[in-house]
Amino acid sequence: MNIRYEIVHDEDAESPECWHDDEMFLVSLHRQCWITNHDKVTSIEDLQEYRDDDDYIVIPVDAYIHSGVALALTASPEAGRFPDRRWDVSQCAWIVMTKQAVNTFPKQPSTPRELAQGLVDLWNQYLCGDVWGFTVYVNDESYESVWRIYGEEEAHHYAKCSMENIKAFFEKFPQAIPGGNHRGSWEQDDPETKAQPEVK
Repeated sequence: MNIRYEIVHDEDAESPECWHDDEMFLVSLHRQCWITNHDKVTSIEDLQEYRDDDDYIVIPVDAYIHSGVALALTASPEAGRFPDRRWDVSQCAWIVMTKQAVNTFPKQPSTPRELAQGLVDLWNQYLCGDVWGFTVYVNDESYESVWRIYGEEEAHHYAKCSMENIKAFFEKFPQAIPGGNHRGSWEQDDPETKAQPEVK
């Protein structure tokens, strides 16, 4: 009996913009980094409405645009490390969040900037192609696939969890094992990584 998994770069990963999260979202109005949310913010005037609304918090974001895009919260150490700030860095993006979003997890309190940093990290993973999928194989037959996982380390984590769950299932129901091998003994291969992140 053989069970293994492969990690593959997700070529069709969806942007976090597609999640349509009204509680917290990124907006960018630069021609080389144009990101809007439900067409709610398509101009500085639209953004100003959120700034004037006491129910919202608006946090500025820097964009390093040079053969790709990388984001960092304005005035953060990460933004300070961007090269060529005079030419390639623009404060052209913002995180918009509701004040309610800050209080969503009272047992794990976070500041608005900490929440914003989490969203910036997700966007950077998407922008540099750090989005993955995995397939679990049983007796060399594809058994389960999951995609759109942000971060290669997270993909390995979820793949290992999936593999353990599948193993436990077949130990309980050996008649369901693909290939007809019902002995219940397991050989676990080392995972294979078939692709590396691409810079978009």
